[in-house]
Parts: sequence; structure tokens; C-alpha cells
Amino acid sequence: MAFFSSAEQLYDVFTGFMRDMAADPQLGPKFVQSKTVFRINYIDPDASILVDCTQDPIQITEGLSDVKPDVQLTMKADDGHLFWMGKLKITTAITKRKIKVAGQVAKMMNLLPALDPAFARYRAYLAEKGYGELLVVS
Repeated sequence: MAFFSSAEQLYDVFTGFMRDMAADPQLGPKFVQSKTVFRINYIDPDASILVDCTQDPIQITEGLSDVKPDVQLTMKADDGHLFWMGKLKITTAITKRKIKVAGQVAKMMNLLPALDPAFARYRAYLAEKGYGELLVVS
């Protein structure tokens, strides 16, 4: 069973969560410090989110964009959800080709320590936005 029923639902969850993190007074500056532009391409449902951390405030764009990312990640939407739930380690997922990475991988890896506080925040965000069904992960 897929976690997301549509691209609209995926955008509502992931884009909303990214905007929430970007606005956070502790997390936002860590992203801006990275000076990284990354795109996450999701499959099933298909969606794409560009996060431009070279600007303050961070710019988040849904769908296609002319901005060239430093790093591009491609994964199933379910794997993106499992990552934020803390159930999928990104290094393992890359090794097993569940997540495909193109571009400056080192820049992406520099962002990982900033994400640690975001896992609990993701669960709280889902509950707050009425997506309690997404909190059930086996």
C-alpha cells in the first residue's frame, strides 16, 4: 500500500514540511549555511521539489524549475516518507539503490547532521496537519 494517494497529497505533506523546517529559527539557518540547491524527484506518485538554500529565505519550488540543482535525489515517495520517519537510513538506501543521487554528493552529506532534529518534527507535523494515518509504519 502506498502512503500517498496523489501528487497533491505528497506536495501538501513534503512541501509543507520543508517550508516548516525552512522557517524554523534553528533548522533554517543550517540549511542556508549549506548554500546548496537540491531537487528531490519522487516516483509513485510522481512529484518534484526543488529546495534552494542559497537564498535567505529558502526558496521551495514544486514541479519543474529552471534552477540547476547541486544535488538531485530520485526515490519512491514511500522511501521519502520512511526516511523522514527515521525508518530508512540514507546511506543504506543509496547503497541499495533505493535512492539515486546525482551531482555533488558531498554537499548533500553535509546537510545530514542538520536533519537529526527534523525526524521528530516530521511526526509532529503529520499529526498537526491531520495525517495521523501516515504515522503508522511497519
